[in-house]
Amino acid sequence: MSEQMTKSNQDIFYNSTAENSGAGEPLVNLENTYASSSIMGTDITSDFVKVDESLQGLLTDSGSYTEATTEETNVGDTITGINEAEPLIFSDTETGVLDNSDPTYQGSYSDVYRLDGLGNNEAIILHLEGFGFSHSLELINGGTGEIISQYDAIESEGTSFNEVMFSTENDIEYLVRITSIENQITGEYTLATTSGELTETLIFSDTETGVLDNSDPTYQGRPQDEYILRGFGDQETVILNLDSAVFSGSLQLVNRETGEVIHQSQVTESDENAPVQLAFTSSSDLEYLVRVISLEETAMGSYTLGATSGQLTPGVSDQTIQGSITEDDEVYRFWGGRYSDRYDITNLSDFQTINIELTSSDYNTMLFLVNADTGRYIVPNRGSYNSEDGTYSSNITYKARADVNYAIVVSSFSRLQVGDYTLDVKTNFSVNAGFDQNDDDFHPIIRNRLMDNYLLSDVQVGEDVEINLNSGS
Repeated sequence: MSEQMTKSNQDIFYNSTAENSGAGEPLVNLENTYASSSIMGTDITSDFVKVDESLQGLLTDSGSYTEATTEETNVGDTITGINEAEPLIFSDTETGVLDNSDPTYQGSYSDVYRLDGLGNNEAIILHLEGFGFSHSLELINGGTGEIISQYDAIESEGTSFNEVMFSTENDIEYLVRITSIENQITGEYTLATTSGELTETLIFSDTETGVLDNSDPTYQGRPQDEYILRGFGDQETVILNLDSAVFSGSLQLVNRETGEVIHQSQVTESDENAPVQLAFTSSSDLEYLVRVISLEETAMGSYTLGATSGQLTPGVSDQTIQGSITEDDEVYRFWGGRYSDRYDITNLSDFQTINIELTSSDYNTMLFLVNADTGRYIVPNRGSYNSEDGTYSSNITYKARADVNYAIVVSSFSRLQVGDYTLDVKTNFSVNAGFDQNDDDFHPIIRNRLMDNYLLSDVQVGEDVEINLNSGS
């Protein structure tokens, strides 16, 4: 059999003898990258064989060509050809347990760790191994709350593990969150990192900073601040955290409707500077109030209160508040472009009169009495200017209804204004009355004296109450 290679119009043909039925069929078409032929009775059809310039250079006019091959090289075990990875070396390892004392994240118990001690552009591997449950591992930007990476691992034969690999950046605070994939599943785990140090911490859905001082109402003789806690689901595990460097504090969780103290927690004498934590399981049937108290009558100062779920709104009763509107404050959605502070009124009785005054020398004031549940304003009041002292003031007087929760929104009349203000709230209940011949004169102790009887309601256990009686006659 004679063979000859000829080239014409970029096509390479195989010319066979009569015994080869494939005469004249293209072997390789350099333009269309298609090959189909039959040589020595063997079918070598291939689909879309790519021929580039380097292969064209191997085909010569003389009909001879060279076949190029690539040899595979195995790296690793010379017998099995399998690469054996080196075992990971961990800089820190933490063991933990997911249980019902942990905060809830999307219906599952969760633990969170802060990852410190990292360099810039450092390659990190996080390794999580769980025992008896399927789990999820999340890498979080602590500054923004953004989830950078997230991996799930399904439990198989009692254990499960997953890994997150990432390169560090200097300006990111890294948090690691562990949750069970199924809601409210418990189990033990081990978390390890190839660099840095792991420290268990909490992620707060809301934080508030405050100050206990002489302007606050008192609880059993000690200054107190109150916050309304709302915005979480039923049967969630919520952790409250009170942190202060200047006083030893106590936390109370209160049924807002009845005044009953549901839970209480305070620092111990052995660790006076430690944060105070209070954990509870939420109920959709209750409205919650959080009370911050100092343990000593004269102890006052600043603090930070955080909640792992829901939103905290400062409460106000009969008190004067020195506050500031800043660029970090929220914009009141019904008063666009204006920064605002909000306070929920905590101690109202039916048909009680609310007296509110807002003053500022930094901007024209705007005061709102709002429905605490919907956020919509009930009564607005724009400030008026007092030329004698150079201040603006807004005033609202309103009689409360039984079926409405009330809040106060402090803002400015003009857009994007900031500065200090004084908010004075009076919800004292007063009665103007007198004695006459129709009054009861049967006093159990002082007989033959006229008297009027009043029922004092909506008072919480331990709350200090001041009663004044004045008469001009």
